[in-house]
Amino acid sequence: VFAADEYGLQELIVVGRGEDGAEHAFTLPVIAVTKFIRTTDDLGAVKYTTENALIEGYFALANDIDGQGTTISSSSYAWSGDNGFCGTFDGRGFTISNITVTGCGIFGHLGKNAVVRNVNFDAVSLGGGIDRCGAPLFARVAANFSLLEDITVNYVSIYTNDSIVVPEYGLLVSRQMNVGDENPNDPLLKNITLNAKGLVVPNAFGLAISDRIKFENVIVNAGGVTLLGASDASAEQPLTEIAGVTVILPKEITAFAAAESGETQ
Repeated sequence: VFAADEYGLQELIVVGRGEDGAEHAFTLPVIAVTKFIRTTDDLGAVKYTTENALIEGYFALANDIDGQGTTISSSSYAWSGDNGFCGTFDGRGFTISNITVTGCGIFGHLGKNAVVRNVNFDAVSLGGGIDRCGAPLFARVAANFSLLEDITVNYVSIYTNDSIVVPEYGLLVSRQMNVGDENPNDPLLKNITLNAKGLVVPNAFGLAISDRIKFENVIVNAGGVTLLGASDASAEQPLTEIAGVTVILPKEITAFAAAESGETQ
């Protein structure tokens, strides 16, 4: 019915003949899905694994997925918004649980106009990093993405490495970049809850956070937060607050030096 490059919200025209013998046309809104994701193996369809690859389409969860301890990893990333996952990942309210994510995350790289929405993650472990990827849940680099929306993540462990000088970590992505005039829409993180209660978060939102990246109703619930994020690529310009982000810490921890105090609960 639809061509390969026609995905997402589309219109389907249905023509039928009535009792009067005349033809009647009805226009129905439909969502054209490129691939339904049913297992952790199916997530390979959205992973950036080949240099300069472009992944487009509408990918939707078909059901809850229990990873049963599966490790998901990507060692590839790019610096251009024209590469990587540039499609839509629609969780449809389902939950992916019991997974360990290492390296550059589930997608590896989020490119121009990428959308990740309406998905829950439970019992997530962020494992070891690969080539400074820092083991984010989604990607090392998010370049000119469009929207991360309606996402809840419950973390059970978060990887840290004190030998890494630049804290290129991130709960979702490790580095936001290339937000320029070529992208007419300001990237938006909206209605996101990141639960890391009892855990120290080394870097919540990564590096190179441009003032064009907007946050709306984003909550971080953690045992401590060492770095909320940085506006530069080397963490020399740390951000102590981000408009639209609420950080919930234990009452006895009042500063972002929680990692040094060791006070978590």
